[in-house]
Amino acid sequence: MFEKMSSVFFTWRNFDKNSLKDEDFHANRIVKSRFYVVGLVLFLVVNNFLMYFYSKGAFPVDYIFFYLHVFFALHIICAVLFLPYPPNVYGFNFNKPKRSFRMIFFVGIILVTTAISVRVYLIYKGHDQFKIHQFLLTRDAYKYVTYYPLSALLQEAVTKGFFQSFFFSLFSDSQPRFKRVLAIGCSSLLFAQCHLALGLVVYLASLVLSIILGYVYEDSRSLFAVTVLHYLTGVTLFFLTNTV
Repeated sequence: MFEKMSSVFFTWRNFDKNSLKDEDFHANRIVKSRFYVVGLVLFLVVNNFLMYFYSKGAFPVDYIFFYLHVFFALHIICAVLFLPYPPNVYGFNFNKPKRSFRMIFFVGIILVTTAISVRVYLIYKGHDQFKIHQFLLTRDAYKYVTYYPLSALLQEAVTKGFFQSFFFSLFSDSQPRFKRVLAIGCSSLLFAQCHLALGLVVYLASLVLSIILGYVYEDSRSLFAVTVLHYLTGVTLFFLTNTV
């Protein structure tokens, strides 16, 4: 019994798809599907539960993100322990590093240049609340340096690395073009749902960002580029909109 369970749950430790028997590979796919159906239901239940109590004023918006990130962390831990494929299948790798670094470099320059230029212009026009040296000393600025990188990784790992991969497999019988669109669309809706508490504008912006990052992830199958781009975009928007 234990050997049968091990062949299903821990195959990723020496995973070789071609070496698996058909029944073992089929069993692995069943485990994967069950894991994601349960994870998807729990995600929707937890998110809607938090949104309901937030709408009632039971707690501030920071609590929503804290509990969601705890859920994401537990989801990743369970995935590593129980899914029949190695973690690198779900984006924990450095595929296409040169292309990723080039993309991060050029997009980063555009975002940083835009953010600093707009902020300097606002200060020049007399909007003292946008002064940079005061802003950098705020608690929110410190949080974006220390906490937000982990937040970006958790969000991208769950929505891109795991759920997008699951949806891609779920729609495997569809045409390749539609399969990619459906997988990215479904995972992006989950990503945007996480940001609904921040308002409709942020929800829509998150949806667009996630669709773009979804195609980046499909190109590289690595979380590295999408996590860094997510972080840079979030910091840029925060830097542009927050005052002291």
